[in-house]
Amino acid sequence: QELNQKLEVTFNTSILKRSLQFSVNGNVLQNNITTNSIVVPDTLNGIRQEIHYLNARSAYSAGGNFMLVNLLNDTKNNLTYIASAGYSNNVYFSDNIKGLNKSFNFSQSLGLTSNLNRLLMINYVRYTSTNNSYSIGNENVRKISTWEFNSMLNFRINNSYNFASSLNKKINNGYNFDQQNPFIVSSSISRFVYKKLGAITLGVEDLLNQGNNQQRLVSANRVTDIRNNQVTRYFYLKLRFTLDKFSNGSVNAPVQYIIQ
Repeated sequence: QELNQKLEVTFNTSILKRSLQFSVNGNVLQNNITTNSIVVPDTLNGIRQEIHYLNARSAYSAGGNFMLVNLLNDTKNNLTYIASAGYSNNVYFSDNIKGLNKSFNFSQSLGLTSNLNRLLMINYVRYTSTNNSYSIGNENVRKISTWEFNSMLNFRINNSYNFASSLNKKINNGYNFDQQNPFIVSSSISRFVYKKLGAITLGVEDLLNQGNNQQRLVSANRVTDIRNNQVTRYFYLKLRFTLDKFSNGSVNAPVQYIIQ
C-alpha cells in the first residue's frame, strides 16, 4: 500500500499595486509502488523481459511557483512574469538492482497584455527545460528545452465586424529525432448579426500546415520521445447564436451551430 504525504504553502501580497504570489510544495511517497524489470531466458533459448511490481522507499518531489503581475503599473498594459521549478527523485529496479531517476523541470514566461479600446493584444515568450538522469542505464538521455513565442490579437473593426489572429512559434531542442520547429498561423473574421446576439465566422487554423505534437514520456527506467504529424490545417464556417438573451429565464449554455 502506497502512502502519499503532501505539504504546500502559498503566499500572496500586493506591493505598489503589483500582485505577488509565491508557493512551495513537497511530496513524500512511502512504500512507493515501482517496477522491477527482469530479463529471463525462455524455453526456446531466447530471452524475455518481465516487469514485476514492488514497494520501495526514497521517492519524493519538491517544487515552487512565483508570479508577479502588473509590473508596469498601467491600466491598459499588464506585464506578468511567471516562473516555476520542480525536482523529483523516483525509484525503480532493473534486474533486482535499485536505481534512481532524478528529474529537474524549470519554466519561465513573460507576457504583455494590452487593451487599447478596440484592440486587444496578448504577447508572451516562454522557456521550458526538462533534465532527466538515471543511475542505471539511459546514459544518453538528453535535456529537452523549448522556446515558445506567442502573439494573439483581437480587433473590433466596427460595430459589425471583428478580426482575430494568432501566431505561435516553437523552437525545440534535445529530442532524439530531428526537431521540427512549427510556426502556427490562425486567423478569422466575424460578422455580427441580429443585434450582436449571433455571429458568422470564417476562419483558418494552421494556415502553413506545420502543426505537430512532440512530447517526452518518462517512466521508471525508460524515456520515449514521440512526435505525431497530422493534418492540422482546415478552414471553417461557424454560425453562433446566444439564446440566453431571448427570455428572462437562464439557459445553462449558449447553442452553437458549427460547419467546418
